[in-house]
Amino acid sequence: MAALKKISRKNVWALARLRGREDQEDFVASNAGSILEAFATREDGCTALPFGIFDGDTTVSFLMIGFGGLPGR
Repeated sequence: MAALKKISRKNVWALARLRGREDQEDFVASNAGSILEAFATREDGCTALPFGIFDGDTTVSFLMIGFGGLPGR
């Protein structure tokens, strides 16, 4: 059964290495880039919620939800 899991030290590298299909790469950011963006967004006081999607112990996909603009704008 598929499940969302918060990014942790245990799964961050598997998620960062996970890639979409080659024909989709021009349409989405890399997972590693998105994880870095989430960290920077949180440091700026905004919300970014990155998750891994897993089927048991198998890494399946990556999902990130973000909202809110930069503070003071």
